[in-house]
Amino acid sequence: MKKSFYIFLVSVSVLSLFLVSCKTTQIPVVEEEPKIETKDYEMIVIDENLDFLKSNITYPQFFNHVQLNRMVKNTVENSWKGFKSYSSEEWNELNEINKKNGSSTLPPFEYKVTSEVSYSSKYASVLLNTYIFNGGAHGN
Repeated sequence: MKKSFYIFLVSVSVLSLFLVSCKTTQIPVVEEEPKIETKDYEMIVIDENLDFLKSNITYPQFFNHVQLNRMVKNTVENSWKGFKSYSSEEWNELNEINKKNGSSTLPPFEYKVTSEVSYSSKYASVLLNTYIFNGGAHGN
């Protein structure tokens, strides 16, 4: 019984590592790029409403910081595009099942990204919060 409990505990711990992750990346200092100043960025907004997916994404674009911009944009947009590809097929399949059972059309899935920026003279920290709803009682 004790062994089963420990196996369960280890399994839950490992699963939680897959569900929650944090990415810290240090960008090499490039002489040409200036230090980050207050309001040294603008927010990029992607707002897209499709039958199967409602997307609302905001992320920062820093002035004169090419590497940082590329990293933030790739992180946000690659995840969104992957979910968008998955959502199209999944939503249509679930909708077909609903039609066969006489139910109404599903609401679109949701993908939202919000971001916060904090900085010092040497570092910029970008916090990206992603909310995904692909059916069920609540999103992730």
